[in-house]
Amino acid sequence: MSKIFYFNLKRNLKKMNAVVVVSEVWKTTLTNIGVNNVKVIYNAFDIKDYEFSNAEKEVFKKKYHLEGVKPVVYIGPNSPGKGISEILEVIDQDKYNLVATGKVDVSNKNVKTFFFSEEEFPLFLACCDVVLCMSTMTEGWNRIAHEALLSKTPVIGSGTGGMLELLENADQIMVKDINELDKHIARSIENTDQYTTAGHKYASKFDLNYFKSSWNALIEELA
Repeated sequence: MSKIFYFNLKRNLKKMNAVVVVSEVWKTTLTNIGVNNVKVIYNAFDIKDYEFSNAEKEVFKKKYHLEGVKPVVYIGPNSPGKGISEILEVIDQDKYNLVATGKVDVSNKNVKTFFFSEEEFPLFLACCDVVLCMSTMTEGWNRIAHEALLSKTPVIGSGTGGMLELLENADQIMVKDINELDKHIARSIENTDQYTTAGHKYASKFDLNYFKSSWNALIEELA
């Protein structure tokens, strides 16, 4: 972000009747630079889009060759700041069925890379044993983590930015030392019922009714 753009952004935000952000960390950040009336309205989802039968998951796994005894571990999108290279440096790659999404990295034969459609992606998350969100960038929230929890899959994350609030409230594992990632993956898989139950309970609070009522309340406040 250029200094000129950042200066103009701060100046104009202070003129707004309200500024909506997706997590408490960003509310604090903007309040600290003098932006008033900052409101948190969290990411919201249609919960029914994340409900799948065991039969649906088995068909999907067969289609993408994700069957077998090795845990299916999603390591994230192939994008800068998402932590994939850091993950692959420390984990025992032979222990898992590793999947990334986005640009194919042909240099690592241990990682399958796919482009899933918008409809397929939630089903893919539901087929994973663990989803890793090891971002090194400051996250606004982390929609992939939220979607994984809705799909009843445990999440292990770095907790950067707004992701910290999400994972803490969902009682998921946050990694302080990435060198212990294998240990955390094992712990997550061994206690999957604990993490899926807690995660889904929190993530499903943010449904379309929540989103509609939150925005309606803000509009009435500003009217």
